[in-house]
Amino acid sequence: MTIRRGGIYVLVLSVSAVTMSIGLIGFSSLIAQREVVALADDSVHAAQLAESAIQLAVQRMAADGRWRTFAGGEVVAPTPFEGGSISATVDDPADDDLTNDDTQPIRITGRGTVGVAERVFSVVVEPETRPLGVLDVAIAVRGGMTGVDRATTTTLVWGVPFRGGHGSLLPIHVLYSSSNMSWIEQPSPSIVAQYAAMGTVVPLSASRDGNGNNYEGLELSPTAASSAELSSLPTDPNGVYVIDAGGNTVRIDGGSIEGTLVVINAAGSKVCIVGLESIEPNEAGYPVILTDGNLELEDMHASTVKEPWPGPEDEGFDDPAFDGIRGMIYTSGDIAFKDNVDVLGIVIAAGEGVVEDELRIKHDPRYQDDPPPGFFAMSDLRLRAGSWRSSAAD
Repeated sequence: MTIRRGGIYVLVLSVSAVTMSIGLIGFSSLIAQREVVALADDSVHAAQLAESAIQLAVQRMAADGRWRTFAGGEVVAPTPFEGGSISATVDDPADDDLTNDDTQPIRITGRGTVGVAERVFSVVVEPETRPLGVLDVAIAVRGGMTGVDRATTTTLVWGVPFRGGHGSLLPIHVLYSSSNMSWIEQPSPSIVAQYAAMGTVVPLSASRDGNGNNYEGLELSPTAASSAELSSLPTDPNGVYVIDAGGNTVRIDGGSIEGTLVVINAAGSKVCIVGLESIEPNEAGYPVILTDGNLELEDMHASTVKEPWPGPEDEGFDDPAFDGIRGMIYTSGDIAFKDNVDVLGIVIAAGEGVVEDELRIKHDPRYQDDPPPGFFAMSDLRLRAGSWRSSAAD
């Protein structure tokens, strides 16, 4: 039988083509396998970075008390790290509100990215907290106080004295200086913003004096809100009301507060509160006044209580006749007391203090037993057993 030469050539080419195709398929398969292996390696690396992101988040939370107020709960912004990038966020799985309860569990979500591989891990931690040291004292003024002089001014402190724990019932003339205040744990500077985020905004008053806003007869409570200039205001169920000073002076003359008044953007200016009939916390036990500017308190003398006041250490906390200031006061600026002021609670000022007349303070130890949000120190974060999760990337 005779075989044509052209037929043999075609046969050889066909066999070569098949062989080459098999080789290419094998080569492509090898490349794909290498890519799979590389992606798997990147995924393992990304998982390690996600764990590192959670560890870094814990460190930052311990170092910066403002983490509850970070936008979007971002405690670790996207950051290049060990051949990839990491980020971490926190949220409150109980009610999606990081600022309302320092004792609620926190979920930390860490992300690790290497190339196109991304891994996401989350874990729930339970804060172990304790009251801030500043709650141990009746008055804490970081910059020191002036005007405290036996001849001209009476500053009396009952209950737990400075550096606390002795339970002295004797009147103490106090002068707190920056040197002996340094050891007391203070709330975070973001405490005012934290409470402002929880409240309802009070419109600016129609009554203005120079660059200031005046409120006559301001009535604030969880069920009602009004003033002489603003007959009806939106109510806040927690009794937290916010005034945006906009850098101007705010003066509140007369009225009453049952809840929390927060004045923001008052830095470089002052907040004057004069002659209120009563100031007391709502049921939540939040501070009654917080401001990020200088604060002046004037003419809030407890006129209807039995003298001598404050009396024994364990009396007077629930006396309905007390019409001075009942509750906790915080200002990030200076504080001034004018024309007789009585306080049943705690006063904290990050700036300086001055007493121009009589100031009487009785420490309320109930804030130590049940501190309001922002007045805890986080001593540790305890991992909740079985809470570690791996989830798909967004």
